Amino acid sequence: MTRTLHWMHIEGPRAVEHRARDERAEILGFVEEAPYLRRAEPSLWARLFGAEPTLELATPFDTAGRDALGLFDARTEVLDGEEDPFGSIRRASGRVVCLSPREPSDDVVLRDLWLGAARLLDSIHFALETPGLAPIAIAFAQMPLVIGAPRERSLEAHVADLCHPALSSALTNVSSSGAGRALEIREGDTLEVLGQTWDPDRCDRRFDLAGRTASYRERQQPIQLVLGDAPGLRMVIRAT
Repeated sequence: MTRTLHWMHIEGPRAVEHRARDERAEILGFVEEAPYLRRAEPSLWARLFGAEPTLELATPFDTAGRDALGLFDARTEVLDGEEDPFGSIRRASGRVVCLSPREPSDDVVLRDLWLGAARLLDSIHFALETPGLAPIAIAFAQMPLVIGAPRERSLEAHVADLCHPALSSALTNVSSSGAGRALEIREGDTLEVLGQTWDPDRCDRRFDLAGRTASYRERQQPIQLVLGDAPGLRMVIRAT
């Protein structure tokens, strides 16, 4: 299955979001207001010389892995497989299961690095195995907001684990001289996911899930439900 490379960087008064499934990158959009955008005020001394506030990316997690921005809404209805009309906002909990057909390194479904003025995310669609339900595909076209306990990591170390034809394009926008905060999600991890329900037969223009199956009761089963994002609605994923 094709991995997707996402990156976001600050450009003046806004953040620019890019995506690449192969060597061709596209701009998904621009963000000017969001909980994860923070304006950093210059020091008094810098202001005396005319320095303006700068924009930074604020991580949605703190050092202990808590929801620092209050993004995960526990009031949202839990996905139950019965009263979940397509287009509904739902949350689901379960264990990460890889989709088939698989390729090497698919056991790491998401790597995320925050660098202050930039963010780099490498991901692949996966499934969530939830009690009493067939696996649900977790898919996103935009960068999801991922919450978990981070580890300190340099851009160089992070890039060493990536292999994507658009990586050089991403690195023209993503740079850092210091350490960033990294998250990783693997097969077998347990998650809570907040997103929008999609019909797998009608989501091909947004999510690449054609022919994908998930393990269910020791056999492969076609995906019957997708939890994803939508324009203006970013998915939230929380490691538990």
